[in-house]
Amino acid sequence: TIGIGFSTDSFHQEYIPLMRVVNAVRAAEELSIPYNIRVTTAVGDDKEKILTDLIDAGIPNPDVVGFAPVMYLGQAKDRISPEEFPDDNPLLPCLSLRTPFVFSGGALYACCGEAGNIPGEHPLYLGNVFTDGLLPLFAKYDTDSLLRAVYDIGPRAMWELLGEEPTGERERLLLRSPCGTCRLLFEDASRTKRVERVVEKAGNK
Repeated sequence: TIGIGFSTDSFHQEYIPLMRVVNAVRAAEELSIPYNIRVTTAVGDDKEKILTDLIDAGIPNPDVVGFAPVMYLGQAKDRISPEEFPDDNPLLPCLSLRTPFVFSGGALYACCGEAGNIPGEHPLYLGNVFTDGLLPLFAKYDTDSLLRAVYDIGPRAMWELLGEEPTGERERLLLRSPCGTCRLLFEDASRTKRVERVVEKAGNK
């Protein structure tokens, strides 16, 4: 389903007041445009209170509100203290993988998460839509063993298959989230090779 995603939480409200989101959501309702609302939370945030505040502000449909933990990525890692990052990285498939993200220059990434922030070529970088064509790039979702693994078992399970211990606080914090785990798996080419071997070995059993 094609729709609109809105974000509103203590991080986003620093720049976008809640009432602007409420007005946009109401407009989407009137125009029958599907939408969802994402709220990013840190350790100690009260989800029930946040939801009540959104309803009181005028959000018409609380059922479309979803919560996601703040991850040790982007500006957050520099602005938030380590203890505020929730440890929320379940052994679940990553369904965000098949939400591709394309840059204005044509670079196509396999997901809307951390993929575009990992430098260089890696499994989450599919190629360039202008030079490689869209359909061949989309075909990688089904032919690339690592992409299939992210979608089928999730990055946390892939890390456990790898059997490595995190080194240092940075890696421990990255492992608290699925997107952070993908960065660990794919930012270093040698580790990516090791992951590929264990994933293919597990798939052949």
